Amino acid sequence: LPISQVRASGGGAKSSLWRQIQADVTGYTHVTIDVDEGPALGVALLAGVGTGVYESVEEACRATIRVSHETAPNLEHKKIYDAYHEVYRSLYRNLKDDFAKVTQLSSK
Repeated sequence: LPISQVRASGGGAKSSLWRQIQADVTGYTHVTIDVDEGPALGVALLAGVGTGVYESVEEACRATIRVSHETAPNLEHKKIYDAYHEVYRSLYRNLKDDFAKVTQLSSK
């Protein structure tokens, strides 16, 4: 499935800085929904569908979920994060054998 946005709720989603970092790293608009307990809401919506309150999950979501913030990615920042990610991937490939040695030493 193609991704068009990232949705979040609760703790970290309350921080505008964290939302911006998430949007910049992923390159997708970061949408915060107006609820603190997203998993609990999801369960309640599924129960509503299961008991016939809503005909579908889509209907339940349309009826209840409200967006509180939308944070667009800064694509210049994404380029920087992508460059660092490539360095990270290279470091891991080059050091994974050393990590295994450290693990072996730590288990003695």
